[in-house]
Amino acid sequence: MRKETNLFVELVNFGDMRILRNFALAIIIFPLLVVGADAQKKGKKPRKSSSPPSVMSMMIQSLEMGCVPTQRDSKQTVQISKASNGTLTFKTDESSSDSLEMILSSIKGKPEVTIKPDPSMDFGSVAKVLYAVRRITNDCVNIEASTNSINPYVYYLPEPRENNSADIKPNPLTLIVFISQNGKITLNTESMGSVENTTLLTKRLKEVFKYRIDNGVLRERTNEVETSLVVKPSSSIKFGDLIKVINAIKETEASPIGLIIDDLQP
Repeated sequence: MRKETNLFVELVNFGDMRILRNFALAIIIFPLLVVGADAQKKGKKPRKSSSPPSVMSMMIQSLEMGCVPTQRDSKQTVQISKASNGTLTFKTDESSSDSLEMILSSIKGKPEVTIKPDPSMDFGSVAKVLYAVRRITNDCVNIEASTNSINPYVYYLPEPRENNSADIKPNPLTLIVFISQNGKITLNTESMGSVENTTLLTKRLKEVFKYRIDNGVLRERTNEVETSLVVKPSSSIKFGDLIKVINAIKETEASPIGLIIDDLQP
C-alpha cells in the first residue's frame, strides 16, 4: 500500500529545519510584498497607526477654539420641541416657528445662539440636533442645560479627530461625569448617587476644586486653575435628568462644563 506524504512531512524528514522555516517565511512575506507593490503603484502612502481621540484632546480643541459658553444672554434662542420642531426666538421677543432644518439653516454664521431642548426629549434625540448644529456652523453655541439663573449654559465637544497615540497623554486632572441609562452617576470611576440624589456628586466636586484652588493646580497650557469638567450622558436618559445633574455641578466651581455627544451608550 502506497504511503501518502505531504510537503510538511517531506521537509521534516529531509532533516533541514531551515528549509521549513524559510518556506513559512515566504508564505507570510510574499502577500505583504504584493500589497506593498500594489500600494506603491497607486501612489498610496502607508497608514500611520492611530488611536481614538481622548476626551482630553477634544477638551483642549474646544478650549483652544474658544468654544465655551458666554455668560450673557444670547441674541437668538432655538427652542427644540419633543417632536423635533424648532422655534427661533430673538432677544426682542420676536419669534418664528418652522421645521428644525430651516431653523438651523437660518442660524448659520450668526454668533450668540442658544439651543434650548425640551426637557422631555431623550438625550439621543438632543444629540442628533447638536450634530446638525455642529455640521452647519463653525461658531460656538450655548446649550441651555440648567435652571441656574446666572449661567445656565454648557458647550458641546467638537467632532472627534483621529490622533497618534503620542499626541495627547492621559491627563489625571480630567473629570468626566457619566450618567447611565438607569440614572446612576459616576465621576470618573467613583459611584456618585443618581439623578434623583446628586448630593454626593456636589460634595465630591467641591472637595476636588477646593484642593485644586488651594494648591494652584493649573489647567494645561494656562495659568488658570483646572476646574473644567465634561458630562457624558446615556442616549436614553431624558434631557430633564441631565438638567438635574448640571444643576448640581453648577453649585460647584466647575467651569467650563462640556457635553459629550459622540459615541453615546444606550
